[in-house]
Amino acid sequence: MTKESSVKCPQCSLVNFATAESCQRCGNSLEKPNALEEARMLGEKQLEAPGTSAKRRVLMLGIGVAVLLGLAFVLGAIHLSRGRLQAKASSPSLEEIAPATLRSEFVKQIKPQTDKLATDLFVLCREAEKQRLDGEAERLSRVMRENDNDPTKSEGDKFRTLISLKPEVSAVQEEMNALKDASQTKINPQLAGPNSDVLFYNVTGGLARNVSQRFVHWWEAGSADQQKMVGDLRRLGFKAVIIGNSIADGQYLRLANKE
Repeated sequence: MTKESSVKCPQCSLVNFATAESCQRCGNSLEKPNALEEARMLGEKQLEAPGTSAKRRVLMLGIGVAVLLGLAFVLGAIHLSRGRLQAKASSPSLEEIAPATLRSEFVKQIKPQTDKLATDLFVLCREAEKQRLDGEAERLSRVMRENDNDPTKSEGDKFRTLISLKPEVSAVQEEMNALKDASQTKINPQLAGPNSDVLFYNVTGGLARNVSQRFVHWWEAGSADQQKMVGDLRRLGFKAVIIGNSIADGQYLRLANKE
């Protein structure tokens, strides 16, 4: 009996004809299971084999976890990609943002720059004021020395001259004391009003008037920094700036268009 014309019983190992449906000895079915069922049976036998069941189960468990993690990663990547696309689609472009909103945000961004400018201008103004007051004090001292040494004047005339100089001496002394106690000047950029196209540099604190004047001179001088600032302001739709302690009394400076 050839291999092709016979089939071996898996139950009792008797060799039967290939056409037989059951074993002639034990009656076990000789029909061949389909591939899926055969694979299932083989898997069960392998899992039940002694000494290997634990390793097989751990291996299969590891494969299952890896598949689940891979699937979760793919789904997470798809979700993240969709989220980014939706966020990008929902983010407005610069053209869609109202000009007044852009100007308000710009004012917030330049605050550190104006803080530094206020400090620099305050130092310059304080030094300039000190030199001016020192000059005034020196002039008054010289006048009093000349008055005291003038041989043509009587004692009465000299005394009257000293009396006339007293208000000036007192004023200079008061200004010197005020300069020593002067608080740091602040420059606070803000819109001149709701949705305004005018930028108001509100100058407050010690030497506010001096700082305002020097700020105006810096603006009108047209330095590279000032030109850059003007360009940024014009691109955002600003028409002018006001520099001073109040909008009503501040210096109004129109932003001229470039030729």
